[in-house]
Amino acid sequence: MKLPPLSAKLLPWYEKNKRPLPWRDTRDPYRIWVSEIMLQQTQVKTVIPYYHRWLDAFPDIKTLAKAPLSKVLKLWEGLGYYRRAKNLHETAKLIVKNYAGRFPSEPEAIYSLSGIGKYTGGAILSIAFGKQAPILDGNVARILSRIFALNDPVDTPKGLKKLWELAALLLPEKNPGDFNQSMMELGATLCLPQEPACLICPVSGFCQARQTGTEQDYPRKSGKTKIKKVRAACAVVRHGDRLLITQRPDNGLWAHLWEFPTFRITDKEDGGDFLKKQLQTAGLKAKSIAHKTSLKRTYTDHSENLEVYACELTSETSATPSSADSPFSGQWVKLHELKRFAFSSAHAKIIREYL
Repeated sequence: MKLPPLSAKLLPWYEKNKRPLPWRDTRDPYRIWVSEIMLQQTQVKTVIPYYHRWLDAFPDIKTLAKAPLSKVLKLWEGLGYYRRAKNLHETAKLIVKNYAGRFPSEPEAIYSLSGIGKYTGGAILSIAFGKQAPILDGNVARILSRIFALNDPVDTPKGLKKLWELAALLLPEKNPGDFNQSMMELGATLCLPQEPACLICPVSGFCQARQTGTEQDYPRKSGKTKIKKVRAACAVVRHGDRLLITQRPDNGLWAHLWEFPTFRITDKEDGGDFLKKQLQTAGLKAKSIAHKTSLKRTYTDHSENLEVYACELTSETSATPSSADSPFSGQWVKLHELKRFAFSSAHAKIIREYL
């Protein structure tokens, strides 16, 4: 396969047209690492203010390593995929312990760090250290699939292997970091999923999909996984002027975050009746239970309809559940104190809009 000279076209285009993003003004591996982790599954415009706030609070690896996890999660609140924040914190502590707080520059060391995979490692190695390391995200996969009219689905091992091979072969010896960023920029601004701007694309002359008018046919994907729909009931429990919040386990979805007690329910169950029974089982008597709103949360393999109920306890009811391991065991806090705790996006929205 003859490889087109993409870098000769892309690098001048990138230098002239790149967006002035804050992480492009640095070769600091820490800052590049933070930006790449934040940009996973998250739009650029959403990330920018979080990036600035993060660096104001944690300007370097040592500061991040010393910070309590609660502060890290609070700063991350609203970005979602909270495991990313926990990995940043854990990895910072590891870098302080094993590398005296200096980000390692060798591939083996970088790829061994928690939360740093092939893509993130490639970005750090090429952009911060100028090393020959390819990257492959959704944008790059789309570009390569169209340029080479690749028929293997991009979400299969065979398709991914081919894409990584091409990404490595196309990488120039000089300025590999700028080339990688130019590919990401092209995918984010011109080679779009639905309406690619082929007329002004600097590499359209090399694009097989463009030449055959089949841009929308790429990238190929295997059959879509059916998304399962589930329901959950959320109890915003109030006792006088205090609200009950509980903390998620150390592992799993939303680890360490705080929330209002939430339960998975079946299609046939009434959320209010279910919560009333749960409260009674915990020895908590509700004066009233009223449906306030429903929020939809979407995940990789399922979507959840979160039904939110305001649960007012009677004044004579003890605020302490009958069992220490009750799902209603947590902390009673006043409304203004909630800002000290980190919540998932849905529960933060409940606080912001319904309390």
